[in-house]
Amino acid sequence: MPEWVRWSPSDWDLTDFGSGDFEGCGLTMLTLRNGNMKDQKHAEKIMVVRESQITPIHFHWSKMEDIINRGGNIVLRIWNSTKEEGLSESDVVISIEGMG
Repeated sequence: MPEWVRWSPSDWDLTDFGSGDFEGCGLTMLTLRNGNMKDQKHAEKIMVVRESQITPIHFHWSKMEDIINRGGNIVLRIWNSTKEEGLSESDVVISIEGMG
């Protein structure tokens, strides 16, 4: 079994992204692997978002993430970024597996 199956609740990350409002803007996360630009370019995270919680905009220059949604609705807004770290108007390419 992988090491993370023995992790306790204290190994989970809880954040309100500095908002002071976890119920409105929060995320509970268990990071199994967090890719970096040097070695890994893929992250594996279990993220629990409560009904009506939001997660602020963020991006990664060279990291891939799988988003697996179980048992609820998820709304994503996805943009490419500019070299200046702004939001680009260019078309976004998305790969969706398991859609039937």
